[in-house]
Amino acid sequence: LILRISALFINSFLSLNLFHNSTNFNQFVYEDPFDTRYVSTSLIRGSPPSPSFSFGGTQMGHSERISFSNGGKLDLTVMNLKRHDIKLGISGRIDDLKEDVFTILYDEFNYPNPTVLPANESPSHSYYNKKALFLSGYLQDKIEYENMVINIGLRYDQFNPDDNYIANLVNPEGEMKKARDKKMYSPRFGISFPITEKGIVHFSYGHFYQMPTLRNLYKQSIFGANQSPTVGYANLNPEKTVQYEFGLQQQLTQFIAFDMSLYYKDVRDLLALQSISYDSPNYGPSSYRVYLNKDYASVKGLTFSLTKRYDPITRISAFFDYGFQISEGNSVTSGSFYFNTLTGIQEEKKVVPLSWDQRHIFNTTVTYNHYNKWGISFIGKLSSGWPYTPNIPFANYIPDPNSDRKPWQQNVNTRLFKNVSLREHSVVLFL
Repeated sequence: LILRISALFINSFLSLNLFHNSTNFNQFVYEDPFDTRYVSTSLIRGSPPSPSFSFGGTQMGHSERISFSNGGKLDLTVMNLKRHDIKLGISGRIDDLKEDVFTILYDEFNYPNPTVLPANESPSHSYYNKKALFLSGYLQDKIEYENMVINIGLRYDQFNPDDNYIANLVNPEGEMKKARDKKMYSPRFGISFPITEKGIVHFSYGHFYQMPTLRNLYKQSIFGANQSPTVGYANLNPEKTVQYEFGLQQQLTQFIAFDMSLYYKDVRDLLALQSISYDSPNYGPSSYRVYLNKDYASVKGLTFSLTKRYDPITRISAFFDYGFQISEGNSVTSGSFYFNTLTGIQEEKKVVPLSWDQRHIFNTTVTYNHYNKWGISFIGKLSSGWPYTPNIPFANYIPDPNSDRKPWQQNVNTRLFKNVSLREHSVVLFL
């Protein structure tokens, strides 16, 4: 639900947006967890010693995730102020998240009927209900000269997790601490100016932040009991990206132009899932998993696009773009934090391709339009494969992460259309 109010004053424009958003996700076999149609897990035969069918049983998991988001944003634009166009604004948002995940226990022996144990008193039932506050504000100035345009701005973000986190990761059942509020300042700068009558050069620099998925902050579980649960860590830092970009736009003819950009991104505080072993006072040797800010990455690449507008002679319009990108980061093993803590020695850093390191991407669109009577269009994409870690049995070594590539991907879509006039109406037939 969105409410938008706008007002126009002399050289000024004021906009107010209020919103409410809700999501509800449920997954279960039967809505009532005590439904008598659930089948005892004693009938499930899994991992047989010889080839055979598994039989009996129903999915015993039951999950519900509900979230509400309420907030607003106020923006003010002041235009034509001696070459300055100033924009400023503030926004706030409150997220209310609830997750209830449990396993229905029913084995005819210990649990003769479908049973749900109390929340957060057993590994079979985890529950949380948390609220998070987001605040932000920005100030931006667009300065226009005859041969130059400058954009400069500053953004402020604050995130209040309002939760506790594990003080000592190798003792997760011990002391808890209050998570710090995260405060982020993001300067931005951009400049563009013409180099020819039909060409423009631009440069930009900026800081960008992204908060982790809130589930990685708040997820709860019971430690021990021969389980290895994934839990939340409320003191996670936002991922920070510092980006530089240099570009050129050039018109070649009346109908053809190209755009080229070079960019570099330095990324810090990427999340890495860590497995941590410890000695539980209740269950003995145990382990759990948690997301921590461990990774860094660098992304560099270029983009090139060529655009041809429709002209009445060829009756063809076309767009082509190519992207080349190298995304690399340090390889963090799932137990690195634990072993580093025990030994006091940081593991050797190794730079490997990241999971989104797709080196080459080609996109093209071509349309032939015969005087708006009929036409045909093509959309094509060709891209190199994503990286993956190969599994080589009996090789006596472990391959580096993401050291191999999946096959190239390609697809083409075609659309043939014809416009038909039916008196005062127009109908488009397409294949």
